[in-house]
Amino acid sequence: MNPSWVSALAIVVAASSLPGQTPAAPAPFDPERVCPQLEGHLARVKYEPPQAGGTLGPVVTCGRDGVTLAAYAGQPGPQIIDAATIDRLWSRRGSGLAGGVWGGLLGGLMGYAIASARTHLCPAPPNSPPDQTHCHANIPTGIAVGTIAGAGIGWFFGRGVPRWKIIYRAHP
Repeated sequence: MNPSWVSALAIVVAASSLPGQTPAAPAPFDPERVCPQLEGHLARVKYEPPQAGGTLGPVVTCGRDGVTLAAYAGQPGPQIIDAATIDRLWSRRGSGLAGGVWGGLLGGLMGYAIASARTHLCPAPPNSPPDQTHCHANIPTGIAVGTIAGAGIGWFFGRGVPRWKIIYRAHP
């Protein structure tokens, strides 16, 4: 057996036999930091016992005592989740800006590719015909139109696709 494998195995066995670390105490629920990020948004809450589970809904109130969510998607409401039982708390945001940026970049590339495929090469100036409308002049237009259309489509779909942002985590 290779000596390096033996030493690696010994390290793994020794590390697994060490006493486990005790979990850290939960981070306190700070309403001054958490609540302003929840105003006007949909919230998703994972909570611990006495009855472990999770729920989501529009935020009605948020304070030192916890979070109150309105009825949403067939869940009863209002639901009051005590601050001491909250394990994780997310806020739903739209991704319109990110969708617009990515859509604009991809749309510009698509506009360039389509305009390049549809563009005829211009002949050299001595042999050039009087009408040069089929030359490369439409590539910048294709890029511009593709960028604008892609940004609009990306923004539209980005607003509809939810992005959950973690607001509070009791155990890091």
